[in-house]
Amino acid sequence: MFHPNPYKTAQPVFIRILNSSTTMGHRVFGNLIKYRHVVTYSLSPYEQRPFAGFSKSFGNMYRRASEGFWNAGPALILGIVVYKWANDANAATHRKNPADYAEGAAPAHH
Repeated sequence: MFHPNPYKTAQPVFIRILNSSTTMGHRVFGNLIKYRHVVTYSLSPYEQRPFAGFSKSFGNMYRRASEGFWNAGPALILGIVVYKWANDANAATHRKNPADYAEGAAPAHH
């Protein structure tokens, strides 16, 4: 294609986008490109109901938790029991023997 000034360099892409955003169809950032054959839907913020169905969420949460308990519950309970047993066993092995201190003598090193 013939260009009137062959020494003119091409504009970078972002400058072309900025130029087209001000001249072609009043496009702004977020709406720079028009996609063909793509349908988008949006809802006005004044028509949205952010807390619609909020009262149903507690029943749904209870139902999901009770259904999922049998998947994770036994392993969780077993882990808690083993953790408690291990802490108690560790404390028992590190406990001092009161017989070593019965007469105020220094403990014997083993």
